[in-house]
Amino acid sequence: FRFARVMDPAVPVASSNGADHVGTGTWKDAVAAAPMAGRNIEHRRNWRVTLSRYDTPLAIVWATLSFAVAFNLFTGVVALAWLRRRWRRQTVLGVSVYVSERTGPAVVGVFSPAIVLPEWVLGLGPPQLALMLRHEQEHQRAGDGRLLTAAQLALIVMPWNLPIWWQILRLRVAVEMDCDARVLRNADARRYGDLLLEVARPRL
Repeated sequence: FRFARVMDPAVPVASSNGADHVGTGTWKDAVAAAPMAGRNIEHRRNWRVTLSRYDTPLAIVWATLSFAVAFNLFTGVVALAWLRRRWRRQTVLGVSVYVSERTGPAVVGVFSPAIVLPEWVLGLGPPQLALMLRHEQEHQRAGDGRLLTAAQLALIVMPWNLPIWWQILRLRVAVEMDCDARVLRNADARRYGDLLLEVARPRL
């Protein structure tokens, strides 16, 4: 009996005419592929070197954008603090609030949020005024001011991140809609809608 020899296709076998029988994955393939692999590594290295040239300009742009967003937040806080000095304290329907000339209705402050109402709302009827105060009190209870401030800080860290800008815009809408939903649990929807239209009405 003759035993058939099992041959590994990766191993070159000498033929009778002296030529190499080349299978897949032979040493000739490896030798031929070596320069190509070296070129690929060199190509990737060149790309890294090219991209590393932009590290400093991108870092400058990043720092500039972060500074611009932080400066905008800081100036807003300073302007609000300056305006707050001109507001007067008043008790409206048993709730201590600030009354301003035009600012509000809103909740201002992060650590000690306070309600500020514009002067014109004092002319509203008690039912509408009570709904307005309830809306602002819901913002206080939920800590919406702290949430939005935290989102603004995230924007300072990553001002180039467009999805964060979009998420913050959506967050502001969601905060207001959630607050409205909580108020409407114990309020007349038509009366509340009339109040929202009154607040949105432009005033000179």
